[in-house]
Amino acid sequence: MRLAVLVFLFILAVTNCIVALENSNSFYIERINDSGFPVVKDRGTSEPLINPPAGISIDVQDNSALLSWDEVSGATHYKLYTSIFPYGPYVLKAMIANNEFVYPAIDEYQMKFFTVVAYQNGEDSDPSQICGSYRFVIEANNMSLISLPFENDFVYASDLAEDIDEGNICISTWEYGWQHYIKGFPSTDFELQVGASLMVVNEEEYDVTWITHGVIFEPFSYNIAANTYTPLTVPMNRSDLTLASELATDIGEGVTSVVRWGDDSWKNMM
Repeated sequence: MRLAVLVFLFILAVTNCIVALENSNSFYIERINDSGFPVVKDRGTSEPLINPPAGISIDVQDNSALLSWDEVSGATHYKLYTSIFPYGPYVLKAMIANNEFVYPAIDEYQMKFFTVVAYQNGEDSDPSQICGSYRFVIEANNMSLISLPFENDFVYASDLAEDIDEGNICISTWEYGWQHYIKGFPSTDFELQVGASLMVVNEEEYDVTWITHGVIFEPFSYNIAANTYTPLTVPMNRSDLTLASELATDIGEGVTSVVRWGDDSWKNMM
């Protein structure tokens, strides 16, 4: 039995195998500094002896993501942290012997953010820059509610329609009134707002993944018109809002209902 354990440890070291450390520790990010690197919330004043990894990048293929970064001089291994919110909590997922990692699954309609910490002799570096992905599917012949990521190349609704390319497309949003862009009618075009929610109807399915590097998210404010339904997306750095009632409280007085489409039906919180 002892020999078998030693053989396993030898194979582990030779192949740079990954040791999963699910939920062993976590942290929040307070802000992004002038160099584009995250600053950990409640971080101490002492400076780490080892530099954070630079050059982090992500390449999404199908449902998996290949993460890579520059090697850090003196680092014995690296810690990979992930979160579904840009400011955390970032949870330790794995300790890695080299400078790349294949994250096995990215679900539809889910944002996933990554950062890497270098480790040497009991000392952690500050986190690397953040990179992330956001994948969603517009279903064929059905209304799909989406939210554009904060880092994208679309200025007008027609830009998104051109990217979708095929099918008869209608893109709608609420901005103090409904706006509807219909493919083939340029006069209906409108400018896309940062973080806006969009309702998209298309004849063809559209599957897209956005990649983000060094993400910096703008402040968010609710623009909700009186006495009408207003589509919105919960701020991505508000991981404390987990229930519809908490969202209603955060918006403030006057909210009578919160409605969401999910599992092929409407959900209502009165």
